Amino acid sequence: MKENIEFEIGAHVAKAGHSGPFGGEPGAKTPVPASSALPHGSVLAGAPEKNAPPLDALDESTPVPTAQHSLAPRNDAAVNKVTSAAGVLEAMDAHLVLDGYKTVYGVWRGHGNPKLLKLCSLEFNGAIREAFMQRGLRQNRRQLADVNDELRSVAEASGIRTDVWRRVAPRPGGGIVIAAYDNTNTHIHVSPGRVEVLAEGSDVLFYKPPAAGLITLPAAMGDINLLRKILNLPAVAFRLYIAWLTYTLAHAKMEGSNYVHLCFVGGEGTGKSLAAKVTMMLVDPSEVGVERFPANAKDLAIGLQNRHLVAFDNLRSITPAMSDALCTAATGGAVTARKLFSDEDQHVIALHGAILLNGIYDFIEQPDLAQRCLPLRLEPLPEGRRKSEEELRRQLEADMPVIMRGLFDLIAKIQACLPKAEVTNPQRMIEFVRWLAAMEIVDGAPAGVYQDVYADALNDGQLDALQDSSLGSAVLEFAATLGGAPWSGTPSELLTKLNQFKAYGVQRPPRDWPDNEIALSKRLAPLQTALMTQGVRVQFKRGKHRRIDITNLGDRHG
Repeated sequence: MKENIEFEIGAHVAKAGHSGPFGGEPGAKTPVPASSALPHGSVLAGAPEKNAPPLDALDESTPVPTAQHSLAPRNDAAVNKVTSAAGVLEAMDAHLVLDGYKTVYGVWRGHGNPKLLKLCSLEFNGAIREAFMQRGLRQNRRQLADVNDELRSVAEASGIRTDVWRRVAPRPGGGIVIAAYDNTNTHIHVSPGRVEVLAEGSDVLFYKPPAAGLITLPAAMGDINLLRKILNLPAVAFRLYIAWLTYTLAHAKMEGSNYVHLCFVGGEGTGKSLAAKVTMMLVDPSEVGVERFPANAKDLAIGLQNRHLVAFDNLRSITPAMSDALCTAATGGAVTARKLFSDEDQHVIALHGAILLNGIYDFIEQPDLAQRCLPLRLEPLPEGRRKSEEELRRQLEADMPVIMRGLFDLIAKIQACLPKAEVTNPQRMIEFVRWLAAMEIVDGAPAGVYQDVYADALNDGQLDALQDSSLGSAVLEFAATLGGAPWSGTPSELLTKLNQFKAYGVQRPPRDWPDNEIALSKRLAPLQTALMTQGVRVQFKRGKHRRIDITNLGDRHG
């Protein structure tokens, strides 16, 4: 019987595996050496030597089709005469599944963890051609299209639907599964108090997108602090960064999961672009790398479709429409697009995922978006510590197995502490705050210390956003003149007051300034929360006449 190595926090525990739903040798969980990380492309001990098609795995709570669910009877006639979809499946020793968006995948088990190929993809078509060629048959393009059409019909008729994940998947009962996307299709299971690396025995279904990169497999021991040699962040800001890394890695894209967007801000020589590349390597490596910011919500959704994390470089400003799209991506939503060659049919693209942004200036101008971001300011490296990007990359590659082990261990520890974590400073992204509270327990830090630092960062971000808003800054300045006495009036009266206060009666107002009382109310309402963090309370009251009350409460947070 093959041995499975599981890593306890600080200890190595070997135990026998159990039989998975895809059959094979009972307990066939391939061991992974605990002494060191394996280089990309290497074969884990006990894993198959041959390269398998790119694939991934299935949520354990979902029934997986076994032999009795075969889509075609297994007989020699069907195998030898692969002129039907059923015969093709038998010849390829595969079965079909559909995800929630009705995308069809072929699933191969063989040795190792299950592997997926998307119907009609180059890889899937290559597998079909190989099945035909092994039996002395050839296919032209039309025949191949017919087979794909029939396979789609078979999949839709079968009703076998399941979750298909990208990079990170949940585990029933708590914990996560991370796909390494290496040649042996290794999965990393992280559950409360435990990290387990499996080259065989995982049943989670992952689809490997064409541009997906390889996550470095963890070493036997971990040390997150090695990252400090690469990123020049103050001590507390570095812990917030580590909290963001572990939180983002630990949350799969599913209904109810929320993401905090990471924002690097700093001048020239602070290493913003390198920090973005390093973060991508740690969370979701991709050949795409760091990109230019998209022009619209549809392009943003497409970028997030096959990746757990996307990164955008050198931002100067964000339009209100794209700010709204980023807000949607943090909590989950969708955009619709017209199907190709169709005037009526539409398809839905999920708009959900973690996003990294960087720029020289404070580019978050909408307070609503500022509440969903973690701003981190990078400091210039001292002259004596400056190294070329190539030197830093070599250093990072050497340290990566140890760093990844440190991240996985920390996730496992935080997961174990979440049930007893106490939120002392609640913010909009409450799940991230709870993660910070659990990390305080793991680090032995005073209760609320990380939460307070995060709240202060959000407060600073809200203030920056208000100052970048002509209306927000005007209300702040107007409130400062009130003392403790509240002001009350109609929206029209407030607009007149602000126009006089800012002297817009004699000079041209800024482009985003409201030109009537309706525009004033619409633009002021989203600023309420941000203004409250600065001690200015704005209340809308309805009655015979709509009124707005403004009260200066003094400097305060929350």
